[in-house]
Amino acid sequence: FVEEVYAPLNKSGDEVGSQLIDGQVVTPPGFKEAWHQAAEAGWIGMISQPDFGGQGLPLSVAVGVLEAMYGANPALYTTAMLTAGAAGLIAAFGDDAQQAAFCENMITGHWGGTMCLSEPNAGSAVGDIATRATKAADGEHYLIKGSKCWISGGDHDFTENIVHLVLARTEGAPPGPKGISLFIVPKYRLDADGNPTVPNDVSTVRLEHKLGIKASPTAVLEFGGDNACHGYLLEGECRGMAQMFKLMNEARLQVAYQGLGAASGAY
Repeated sequence: FVEEVYAPLNKSGDEVGSQLIDGQVVTPPGFKEAWHQAAEAGWIGMISQPDFGGQGLPLSVAVGVLEAMYGANPALYTTAMLTAGAAGLIAAFGDDAQQAAFCENMITGHWGGTMCLSEPNAGSAVGDIATRATKAADGEHYLIKGSKCWISGGDHDFTENIVHLVLARTEGAPPGPKGISLFIVPKYRLDADGNPTVPNDVSTVRLEHKLGIKASPTAVLEFGGDNACHGYLLEGECRGMAQMFKLMNEARLQVAYQGLGAASGAY
């Protein structure tokens, strides 16, 4: 699979890069098709829970596949890794309705996923984030308002929806990291049957300029530009940092696998 599908797209993808055209992200030729082939083969959710459509492979087994995937096309598989990781957070901390709405669609590659931490004025100092979450009058969702930057896979044309996991501060929350909560923020809102419908006031401001892995759309995102971005709280307020560290620690391992894959491919 990596030799026939992923690897041939690596060089051309880096040369063309992902582009923001008229407000829509366009990925390099062949990337969307490769995403769907990987999804159909089960490679996106290979270490995810079988209950949600994953293969449930132990990491000790999956690492060989990860090495091959990253070595063949790191730009493409980074988005897959973050999608599965974001779904894993919802599986770990979401309620039954949230799990049913999002997990399987993400793990099977029908929808994408991201983690949204950094902001223009809050990088490694995550406690300084300015994104706000205000509880709506109906009490069923929050209104999210703020900007996030350096979001890998932040926008693309692979899937019909992208589920962002967004760190934000609720009203009256304590300062610093202890006052941060985690929200599910889909690019498109869902109807009663769980299907994507209207846009959720999430916009792509620009794509970051990078030295490499240019096919991976690393985005600056704006949430709530029209004060109409709905977010759904994961588990409870002021628990966001502890929750997000689950995904951050997994992502750090994935970066190591990227290095291993690059070294293996070069050798």
